Amino acid sequence: MKYFYLLMSVVMLLMAHHDASAQSVYQGTQYCQTCHAGLFGNQFTPWQNSLHSKIHQRPDTVSIRPLDAFTRGDSVGVGIATAKVYLSRVGSDFFARVGAGGTNYKIAYTYGWGFKQRYLVKIDTSHYILPFQYNLKGYLNNTTGTWAAYNASNWFNTDGTLKPVNNTFRTKSWDKNCMGCHLTGGKVEKVAVGADTSWRATWANNSSDLNITVGCEACHGPSTGGAAPGHQMNPSKQLSKQSKMEVCGQCHNRAS
Repeated sequence: MKYFYLLMSVVMLLMAHHDASAQSVYQGTQYCQTCHAGLFGNQFTPWQNSLHSKIHQRPDTVSIRPLDAFTRGDSVGVGIATAKVYLSRVGSDFFARVGAGGTNYKIAYTYGWGFKQRYLVKIDTSHYILPFQYNLKGYLNNTTGTWAAYNASNWFNTDGTLKPVNNTFRTKSWDKNCMGCHLTGGKVEKVAVGADTSWRATWANNSSDLNITVGCEACHGPSTGGAAPGHQMNPSKQLSKQSKMEVCGQCHNRAS
């Protein structure tokens, strides 16, 4: 009989581990601030001042680089025939028209801060990286810089004409290919509507701007719903290989 109770205890323990793993909750970096901005150490402020917290930002007169290029309405070649992207600014909004007769997309997020800047726009449910980037003169040195093409062939044919927004184009989205390493508590959903397939990313705290960053939970693991001492904030504390892979595999499991 004692072996029966021992067996049942093991089964219940395994079930508890499974349930805890299944209930992982990414609350977001803002929940770390309460304890880690003074009370139990000062880890939050250094993180907030690091480039991890600035990987994506809403475009404004501080985050957008180079500001004067958008204000002047410059155009940027992308290295394919005569194809260009045309920049503009309307009040506090920043735009990029891809191709002379193409769509004028509103910049949703800047991408990068310390060395180079790229730009995310949203088409339907997915985000895409525009086909150019701005390289700063040096680390955090924005006194000058240079333009460079970035995967321009995702947007343009070899003759400089625009590619259609179809299933092939959608496979290049930021949501499908990039978001796993660059935000906190990310999930990507495959969306099929008739013959069209796209991808939609969401992240911690209802996809808040503070969590479209490499935040605390991105490396330490989900809080599993609690912010008290002993909460689950270390991959080694995760209760299954699956949950450990959930945390570390976001960036390190490139096979999937």
